[in-house]
Amino acid sequence: APPAPPEAATVLAPMNSGVRVTGGDASRGDRCPHCAGKLPEGRDVSFCPHCGQNLKVRHCPACSTELEVGWRFCVTCGRNVEEPSGAAP
Repeated sequence: APPAPPEAATVLAPMNSGVRVTGGDASRGDRCPHCAGKLPEGRDVSFCPHCGQNLKVRHCPACSTELEVGWRFCVTCGRNVEEPSGAAP
């Protein structure tokens, strides 16, 4: 298949960071996965400006599996991944 045109959306989500959105459409990830609100283009986005959900990607410190918001344990290795009480998200 030919490469995607340069105007296609690019979403970069390095470990423990927010989402960077550039161009594109909803099918390519420029919308909040929680409320489907449009995310600002060309910016690192840590929180949805519409619903306030945290968009940071968390990974298990033991096996690097991507963790969803609210998970207390890793689904791959079983490690307790709950943040200590009073810790910033």
